[in-house]
Amino acid sequence: MGRLTLERMQELLGIHGEFERVNDIEGVMSTLVDNPVFEFHPQNIRVEGRAAVREMYTRLCNTILPQFATDDRRRKATSADEFGGQGARMMALAADMTGKFLPENQSRMFFELEMNYTPDSGPTRRFRFFQIVTFEGEKMVGERTYNDAECAALFDAALGADFFTLPGVTVSTNPAVP
Repeated sequence: MGRLTLERMQELLGIHGEFERVNDIEGVMSTLVDNPVFEFHPQNIRVEGRAAVREMYTRLCNTILPQFATDDRRRKATSADEFGGQGARMMALAADMTGKFLPENQSRMFFELEMNYTPDSGPTRRFRFFQIVTFEGEKMVGERTYNDAECAALFDAALGADFFTLPGVTVSTNPAVP
């Protein structure tokens, strides 16, 4: 199977997001490859493997994810392949983080996402995320998410301190190596 189109990646991500929205952990997991990998920055957290990712989604879907407004999303999505003709700088965005180009069966999209967060008490806040989502065939490999310190602290608190000691969860003190 070749690379996915931007439209197909958006469709698959939409299915994944809808499962998140309705707190369907089995549905979320059905959209992922056998060994998913999620990274979060600036925390330098790496969550790898089905058990660790399932626990992450269980905690997030039962705490803060329902408080993010899904009807107020603004996304600017771009396929890595669309940058191919625009020079070396853009090609670097399409390349794997190790400097190798993506295998033929992988596709990647990246986008900025803005969402309102309404806590149980207190004012609504607007958070901005930058995400890179990698697909292998029709399944998501995972997400690499960059967000601000306030949002990162919110996610960390929702996950709980014990989450960071689970198998498959690593926290790096080196910001270049999650």
